[in-house]
Amino acid sequence: MTFVHEVGARARPMSAGASDVGTALTILSVACVSIACGLVGCGSSEATPQAPKPLPTVQATAPDDAKRVSFSFADLAGKEVSTDSMHGRITVVAFIATYDAASQAETRFLLEVSRDHTPRINAFALVLESAENQPLADAFANALHLNYPLCMADEATIRGEGPFAGMNQIPSVIILDKDGRERWRRVGLVQKAELEEAIRGVEGAKHGP
Repeated sequence: MTFVHEVGARARPMSAGASDVGTALTILSVACVSIACGLVGCGSSEATPQAPKPLPTVQATAPDDAKRVSFSFADLAGKEVSTDSMHGRITVVAFIATYDAASQAETRFLLEVSRDHTPRINAFALVLESAENQPLADAFANALHLNYPLCMADEATIRGEGPFAGMNQIPSVIILDKDGRERWRRVGLVQKAELEEAIRGVEGAKHGP
């Protein structure tokens, strides 16, 4: 169980043929049996769920010649969140979606880190949903009492392009150094202790100009 969801995945349409209907009924029957087994235990009380395997760090550190990431978004109030506005502090960026439970957990972890380490760090979250979902993002931010900006991603970022290439899976996290260069990224849920360790690693690393 990796708590990762790729944004923009599309399901293929099903045909209305008899074989597809039969397959669908078979799948439904198996699902019902599975649910029933989960409720009654299927005669076994010794089964122990396996702990989720830790996700690998996609990029722990960047090379010394890493370029400054140039980005500019608007938060839900219309205020600019950009490379320039974040300059001078380590910046933690979370990639989330309002409909995703793991994203909600990531948002809370980042909230705790932000509370404990501001003004030492900057933090903001990018919602990988279209602009028409901003009312959902507003409700999401209000419900969680966020103390950092929440921004709607542009279409390029949602596709995994733009300034944060490849980060269209949720939840995910990127950490930028004080000069706005990417120094760490992780695809998957990152808990508070892991975030703090990564921040210390970026702070302690010596990079070229």
